[in-house]
Amino acid sequence: MPFQHVDELSSWLAEAGIDYLELSGPDRQLRLGRAVEPELLVKTTDGANAVTVKAPMVGTLLHSHPMRRVPLAACGSLVRAGQTVALLQVGAMLVPIDAPCDGIVVELLAEEGVLVGFGAAITRLSDIATEA
Repeated sequence: MPFQHVDELSSWLAEAGIDYLELSGPDRQLRLGRAVEPELLVKTTDGANAVTVKAPMVGTLLHSHPMRRVPLAACGSLVRAGQTVALLQVGAMLVPIDAPCDGIVVELLAEEGVLVGFGAAITRLSDIATEA
């Protein structure tokens, strides 16, 4: 495959917000990835730094586990990097959406039970690591 085709595929991935794509068949496998710049912090209305937590795939958004009705990350709660802040329901499977950094939940950007797409904004966290 000519490099111009690889460059074109890479730009399509970037436009679609896809960081990694894998295609496989019985005897072949193709993996495409792109270097991803760290997401920039955004400023909230009060001037604080904030990070948006995004959906890793398509699914129905749940702010609490179906077996418990306690929110995984309510507004005002402290969350740690890697902590599950929401779930995506895909059929019978529940996919965790984890906080990318330590922070305080300042806003829920998507409602419970809605279908969200890849990269949809789910929750906004104040980035307490940059507040010091």
